[in-house]
Amino acid sequence: MRIYLLPLFLIAGCTDACIRVAPPAPGMPAAPCKTCAANLIIITQLGAGAKKMDGDSIVTTGACSQRTFTCKGIQATIEFSGAGGALGAVQDGGTGTATYTVTCSADGTKWEADGQTITGVECAAVPRRPSMQ
Repeated sequence: MRIYLLPLFLIAGCTDACIRVAPPAPGMPAAPCKTCAANLIIITQLGAGAKKMDGDSIVTTGACSQRTFTCKGIQATIEFSGAGGALGAVQDGGTGTATYTVTCSADGTKWEADGQTITGVECAAVPRRPSMQ
């Protein structure tokens, strides 16, 4: 019986040792997501109809962090500015919700949108009239 087991043992050992195994491709490790400080964007409440943002969230998945501002209300608008002043605004399109997303720069020093550095945002909406009961 030992004669039969010995060849079987040698075949199993040789099979494990003789199977060609390709090493995994090393590839490039994923670059860590850059994060920007939240205080690089000032949220103001200065203009007509200005109010507190209804949402301000930062997502750190992907190449670089993304920050999304949400403003809700009648004719909701998010105005955004840079170092030189007002740059534009995003309106709700009749939905009652305006959103504006910025992305952290590759070096982690500023928030950007459409190639512009964003330093300020403001939510504005037409105030709702109190309901008459």
